[in-house]
Amino acid sequence: MGNLFLGFPVARSKIADMIRGSAPPILHSERHENGGDDEIDLAGLSGGPAPGAHKTTHENAGADEISLAGLHVDHHAGRHANGEDDEISVAALSGQLADEQLSSWAGVSGKPAVFPPDAHKTSHENAGGDEISLAGLHIDHHDSTHENGGDDEISVAALSGQLADEQLSSWAGVSGKPAVFPPDAHKTDHQNGGGDEIDLAGLHLDHHASTHENGGDDEIDVTGLEGVAGGGASEAFVKAFVANIVARNWAMRTSTDDIAWNSVVWAPALNLFVAVAVTGTGNGVMTSPDGINWTTRTPADDRQWRSVCWSATLNRFVAVASSGIDTCVMTSSNGTGWVNQNTPNNLEYWSVCWSHELDLFCAVARTGTNNGVITSPDGYTWTARQPAGDKQWQGVCWSPEETLFVAVAKENDTASVMTSPDGTNWTIRAAAHNDHWTAVCWSPALNLFVAVASPYAASGFMTSPDGFTWTSRAIPASLNVNSVCWSPELAIFVAVSTTGQDLNIMTSVDGINWALTPSLSANIWQGICWSPDLGVFVAVGSSGTDNRVMTSLFS
Repeated sequence: MGNLFLGFPVARSKIADMIRGSAPPILHSERHENGGDDEIDLAGLSGGPAPGAHKTTHENAGADEISLAGLHVDHHAGRHANGEDDEISVAALSGQLADEQLSSWAGVSGKPAVFPPDAHKTSHENAGGDEISLAGLHIDHHDSTHENGGDDEISVAALSGQLADEQLSSWAGVSGKPAVFPPDAHKTDHQNGGGDEIDLAGLHLDHHASTHENGGDDEIDVTGLEGVAGGGASEAFVKAFVANIVARNWAMRTSTDDIAWNSVVWAPALNLFVAVAVTGTGNGVMTSPDGINWTTRTPADDRQWRSVCWSATLNRFVAVASSGIDTCVMTSSNGTGWVNQNTPNNLEYWSVCWSHELDLFCAVARTGTNNGVITSPDGYTWTARQPAGDKQWQGVCWSPEETLFVAVAKENDTASVMTSPDGTNWTIRAAAHNDHWTAVCWSPALNLFVAVASPYAASGFMTSPDGFTWTSRAIPASLNVNSVCWSPELAIFVAVSTTGQDLNIMTSVDGINWALTPSLSANIWQGICWSPDLGVFVAVGSSGTDNRVMTSLFS
């Protein structure tokens, strides 16, 4: 170095300053590193860097970068360890560990195998500080802890909100449900006086009856029913069921005139109903092919026509009157044209019937002395017969099985029944009780006579198997019953009353037990008959406005 500056008058110290300020040091870091010929031991260094330190040349990417890997950096680590003279506390160090200095989960020793959840359900329950709505939860990922008996059991009752659709059970998913749900018996609510009483008058009972009626597209033939119904019901039960439906459902029909219609009959050979009246002028007869549509007919005379009957043998109608002079009978072969017939006396004839077995008409009267019965083989020629007593004989009928006429009287004594095997010879029979007997009819299926009355007592009806011995039968109301008939096809009695407001029909399948039925009208009903061909009852009355006819449900 001295030779380099020969000939220059510059001090040596000045030369040294010039060297430092004008030229970089020669790279010699490797001589100071571990194993170098001028190795530097960090432990032996003291003090801080002199001014003009050049550490940046030895830092990462510096011109004279020193690699820590090449240094002996660990020979004094013990001085910084726990309890040593130059101990370093990790808690006192600032900054964050580098990623490679952090421990991995696998490297953490002594960690627990399971972390049980903290019981905190109350904060999530209804009104809790962190209330959870079931609808918003995925409730299946740890359900066992919240289930019944779990360590963090959740009570559904304490939760708010509604279950989501997917959380609800489908009908198919409900276990243990019954296969059948029987209806709750609640008929008492709908019966008379019940909390939810049903008024028959307000029901549409006939909205499809026509489809089941004669000629309807779904016609039901009652006589064609057979076999056993479901549930072990017999044919008789089915017939009784149908009979009650038919006889308990009625419809009002328009009559031709508002006069006192008193009696009605069905002629199967003519497919025709005929009704007669006790009032009217030139209009005391009306006819109908169906009980619904009626046509006015002119009687033979304007009389009090009380009763009409049909002879299938003679194809002839016969009507009797309670007024007239020597002509208290009229006849017709078609129901349209009528002819007066002479009678042997001028009595109040109230009822007439036909005996096919005797080929004989028989009529009884409410007046007369030893002549209150008349008979005729043809309806034209009549003969007076002596009754068993002079009483107000008001009803008469014939029993083919008993070959017996039975007549009843409107008398308040027990001697109010008489019988005859031929219409000529009559015998008094004791009634079951004192009453005003008005009508009598015969049921061949039951072998039973039924007599009805305008009662003074609750036992307003009576029955007899032979016409001789009679038994009182209680009825559900004290009504004035004027007419009764029997339907062989439906096996049911139906009676109509002049009183009872709209409960003026009674029915019975045995003649013993009777039930009231509403008629939808408070009319005074005087006569009733049955048409086996149409399967319908028809009744006529003496009061009402344009509605003095009613028909049952067509069977």
